[in-house]
Amino acid sequence: MCAVRAARREIRLLAVVTIGAPVLLFAISQRVPIFLPRTLSWASGPELVLLALAVTRIPSTLVARAGGILLLGLSAVGLANWLPNRERDHWNQAVALIERHRPSLVIVGDDAVALAIDHYRADSGQRGPRPIVVQSAYRERWAGGLYAGPHLSPRDVRDRLRTARCAAVVGWGPFRSPILDDPSVEAQALTHDSAPSVALIRLKGVPGACHG
Repeated sequence: MCAVRAARREIRLLAVVTIGAPVLLFAISQRVPIFLPRTLSWASGPELVLLALAVTRIPSTLVARAGGILLLGLSAVGLANWLPNRERDHWNQAVALIERHRPSLVIVGDDAVALAIDHYRADSGQRGPRPIVVQSAYRERWAGGLYAGPHLSPRDVRDRLRTARCAAVVGWGPFRSPILDDPSVEAQALTHDSAPSVALIRLKGVPGACHG
């Protein structure tokens, strides 16, 4: 009602974006799976501004204050409910696991995952082999070409596994290396029900020894 009654086009644009963003995200997700709860939270900015404007335009000061208090209370309840179950990415723990086992190969399925490993390693002062990207079917398109490290085919990675003392695979959600689907590869998961995932791998019949 605030947007309909408003004379300013900017306020009507806020309403269009508020309604249009979820619809557009849903439509895009039919092609690229990006529709997640956190995606909606990113698009909630225009809605919050529109709600704030709507409260300030209520003619009755008493009703406006009551409405503002109600909205703040609902936001506080929602925040308290979300905090214990919020989505968290345990990158520091993942790079610590890699450091503990000291693999000679670190394999990922996406440029974005490789960039994250490099960033969190540098942040904690750790060093190790640069991640090798074996591109998965799913990938963060924004990160394409941003990672300057090695990009190899599954066959080339298998060849390296024959002489690797220890190898680890790091994945995040759907961005897992396709090397894990290779029937000649055995994997030992180091993480369970957490993101990112870390696993030790080796070729079947080829001995390997990791630290840790």
